[in-house]
Amino acid sequence: MLHNINLETLANQKLYQQNDLCKIGCGDCKGCSACCHNMQTTVSLDPYDGMRYCLGTHTTFAQALQEKRIDLTVVDGVFTPYFPMDPKKQGACVYLNEQGRCSIYDYRPGVCRLFPLARVYEQEHSSLGVSYLIQSDACPNRQTKVRIAHWIGEENSKAYEAFAKDWFDFLKAFRKKLSSTKDPNLLSEWNTVLLQVFYLKPYEFSQSDATFLLFERAYQERKELVKRVLDFT
Repeated sequence: MLHNINLETLANQKLYQQNDLCKIGCGDCKGCSACCHNMQTTVSLDPYDGMRYCLGTHTTFAQALQEKRIDLTVVDGVFTPYFPMDPKKQGACVYLNEQGRCSIYDYRPGVCRLFPLARVYEQEHSSLGVSYLIQSDACPNRQTKVRIAHWIGEENSKAYEAFAKDWFDFLKAFRKKLSSTKDPNLLSEWNTVLLQVFYLKPYEFSQSDATFLLFERAYQERKELVKRVLDFT
């Protein structure tokens, strides 16, 4: 998702890289689940999150949508999947269990794995154009320093970071394509193509076989398919 960044404010924030240590360790939450409540539509899923979720829960994306375990919102014109909050559980994430723990922790989305960090996509800050900052309203229980790459928990952390930047850039290009028309039918059609190719179409490998590099190859193929079908670069 795109956000307008106040560069003056950003200049006063400490920016980190993957190999940096920063104070984000919260002692395994210790019963606190504040960051899993009242998140509205912000727990969004990128294609890698969608693949991990489907393989981990042994379900399809279409089933999850039908059962309201995943919902859709529109962010800057783009159909965006997210985990809904449950008003019957005081606004808790639908995947928060009765013990206040995440029931899909091993395949939770990148937004959750990253918290209380946020990514900053600014070319001048790193060779990949990706830096990290601690969100100003982040978890108050942060006590210990943790290396960011370890915190995110992705074995091939550099490749995963490069994917995050590539997806960010792809969505910028897709939004530019959307801005070329005001026809609501076309906008819906193009968004449906994006949703179908990146999320609804199952990935042709099992959970035991799934690696990030295997996903990356499939993602690049799907990205080129969308660009051909919708005719944009």
